[in-house]
Amino acid sequence: MYLMQGIVTLFSQIAGGILSDRFGPKSTLLFGNSSSTASAIIMAFAIFYKIPPIEIILLYPALSLLRGLSIPGQSALLADETTNKITNFSMLAMASNLGFALGPAVGGFLSACARYALLFAFNAVAGFITLLLSLLLKEASYHLAVEKPSVRPNSSVFAFVILVFLGYIVIGQDIQPFAVYAGDTLHVGDALIGYMFSFSGLLIVLLQLPTMELLRRLGTYKIVTLSSILAILSFIMLYLTVDSIGLFLDLAVMTLAEILFVVPTQV
Repeated sequence: MYLMQGIVTLFSQIAGGILSDRFGPKSTLLFGNSSSTASAIIMAFAIFYKIPPIEIILLYPALSLLRGLSIPGQSALLADETTNKITNFSMLAMASNLGFALGPAVGGFLSACARYALLFAFNAVAGFITLLLSLLLKEASYHLAVEKPSVRPNSSVFAFVILVFLGYIVIGQDIQPFAVYAGDTLHVGDALIGYMFSFSGLLIVLLQLPTMELLRRLGTYKIVTLSSILAILSFIMLYLTVDSIGLFLDLAVMTLAEILFVVPTQV
């Protein structure tokens, strides 16, 4: 299911970028946020009425395709030529990860104390509030509808893209498999898993600016190399972990490896 979600997210990014160019990033953002609200409502009903799991497995990636359309619009709204793009995107990353810090804690609490349907109902309310706030945004002051000549990437850029692709495979193994392993093998409850990912998101928020400063001092390749070493260490630690305290420590190392990889590859 996560593989299918990743594939459709890829296409949603392409489609979201094209729609942002044609109709403007704000319109695309509004459509994506509307789809996110509708998706949460559909999932709430699907889980409440206990539709077969295979239908949920097929439905969720399809809904992810619509929700993902908003992501390029978010970035495009911040890419105004009159603003400081690095500052804007750093703040966007901090806001996104702060949401990631709060979301799992709320989700873990709701799933542990109530039915999963309530979790998606809460998401629908949050999505609707986001939609209303999106209406207040100003459109970006430029428009990308005019077609520009494309520049073919050289071999070094292509190699860097492959590096980023492989790095995100590792990051992907940090997230969903970590939660499955913690729950099924170490028997950690949903609420605690939620708190763990909140802890991870909060670390990313706190480390965002220090990582930017470290990037200026050491450069991209040294930071990415350090990230790879920490990623290897995190998987060794996970193999040796036997309790929730060890999971927290391991997730801290995973998070540090992730941010040391994500920041330089995006900048």
